Amino acid sequence: MDELHQKARQYRINVYKRDGSIGINHDQTQNQIIVGSQLSSFSTNQLQEISYVLSHVAKNPGMNAIIENDHFEFWAFINQLIRTRRSDFWVKEHNPFFILINADIATRSQPRYNDQESCQHRNDLLSSLSYHPFFPAVWAGFAYLEGLCRRLCGEYVATDGKIKKAFRVNGQQYRTQVGHRRASGKYKGKTSISSLKDMLTLTRRVVSRDGQRILTKFFKDYSASTLFNWRNECLHGSEDRITVIIAQYCLISMLLLECP
Repeated sequence: MDELHQKARQYRINVYKRDGSIGINHDQTQNQIIVGSQLSSFSTNQLQEISYVLSHVAKNPGMNAIIENDHFEFWAFINQLIRTRRSDFWVKEHNPFFILINADIATRSQPRYNDQESCQHRNDLLSSLSYHPFFPAVWAGFAYLEGLCRRLCGEYVATDGKIKKAFRVNGQQYRTQVGHRRASGKYKGKTSISSLKDMLTLTRRVVSRDGQRILTKFFKDYSASTLFNWRNECLHGSEDRITVIIAQYCLISMLLLECP
């Protein structure tokens, strides 16, 4: 893992300038951090560490990161890995990785048309999509992230967001319906959760000790508040910044590895 961290540090030196711009003619091979064929040799905790490393290299002041081959190879590996686990019954029906890949290839497709007008309409559409090719992946990613957190926090939260067991995060009290009725005072708390910030905070509490350690490092780069703000900005029409996509899909990978 030390070599991987060293490659990640060198990547940041090679790629980013102080103002956040990308400073070289980018070369995928020159800046490779991991070798896809080696991923199967890593433990679950090491894979979570790799998730963090791949998110960390995208932390750029200009929000101008690059989705590298490393990212796609790693996400594809995690996608295959989780299909062998019990979580598969849910994951395969709501898999954001499919949408991420489809968003990337949508603008590269070359269907044939029999008339020039239809061809021009298609070209106009893809020209527009090229400015925001990953919008679907951003939307799907945040929705999936929230659902994944709820499943990991299943002792406390139902999949629909209703509270199953009382807890308190970020100064907010959450109670069951019964607990809410029995509570005294003017403010009795909430009986459902919709805040991604609070959900991520609770998730960090319930994951494994190694998962907590890695999430602590991840949240130093991308806090729960930052992710919450990104979610709202992206879902309400903000640009699909590449750093957002890398951070959310690396976080999804970390948390999927917590699934039994």
